[in-house]
Amino acid sequence: DIFDYILIEPNPNCIRELEKLTCEKITLIPKGVWSSETTLNFYGISESDNKVFLGGSIISNHNSSRYKSHKKESLKVRTICLSKLIKDKKQKYDVIIVKMDIESSEYEVLPKLIKDNSINLINHLFVEFHSEYFDIKEKSKYMELEKELIQIIKSKKIGFTNWI
Repeated sequence: DIFDYILIEPNPNCIRELEKLTCEKITLIPKGVWSSETTLNFYGISESDNKVFLGGSIISNHNSSRYKSHKKESLKVRTICLSKLIKDKKQKYDVIIVKMDIESSEYEVLPKLIKDNSINLINHLFVEFHSEYFDIKEKSKYMELEKELIQIIKSKKIGFTNWI
């Protein structure tokens, strides 16, 4: 195989639409992205009127500037370990490109990739950070973490694009 695409999505409302795109080269994993394989709460669907596009997340305070999350109303979702997936794919492919839009889970996943060195298996990383969606009390903390993560990634000579 020359390439494939893997779509990872925990929102059941999005999964129904993404299933229409799957084929031999496009695989859908109906789970969340995390630093380990586990089950977590998924917030943002029951707390909002918009069931697909508001940015549901396994981070409870993601989108805290827009709605208050409720653990009782959250869904349970299984997660994959992105480090493990990247290591598995590196067995098959010479080049790995990751487009990461994981609704604030990047603040958990990227440090894990850095810590276990699986980040070094990525040729180019596109990341959409989500600090702007936190309430004012937490926004600056996440903005600082973004700067640190970007600096570390670039220092490793990994192609990086801050996706906006």
